[in-house]
Amino acid sequence: MDIEFGGEVVGSRIPCDPAGATELPGVWVAGNVADGSAQVVAADTREAVESYREQLRILFEREAWEDRYRARPALRSGRANPQMVAEASGLAPGRALDVGSGEGADALWLAERGWQVTSTAHRR
Repeated sequence: MDIEFGGEVVGSRIPCDPAGATELPGVWVAGNVADGSAQVVAADTREAVESYREQLRILFEREAWEDRYRARPALRSGRANPQMVAEASGLAPGRALDVGSGEGADALWLAERGWQVTSTAHRR
């Protein structure tokens, strides 16, 4: 028995009872051949993969970042990045460039400890 989706044959089903027993004594089936609804439809999969790839493609584009920052008032906690703190805690104060500093928590943490910090962030 063929399983169709959108007029296209996407698999076959072997007639069986709910437990998978066929008309032949001792022959059982399981999985997609027993349950047509378990079929993965290629068209659905193809569309899902294309949609996922498109989301990945635009994830780091400017508009995606703008949407992310517009979505809520603050994406950051206001606390310095723990990894930066761990790395910089033992260093003597010097000069630092904080590229893409967001709300500036890292730059403030460094400046409070005597660093000369240049911070760059996009502001409207």
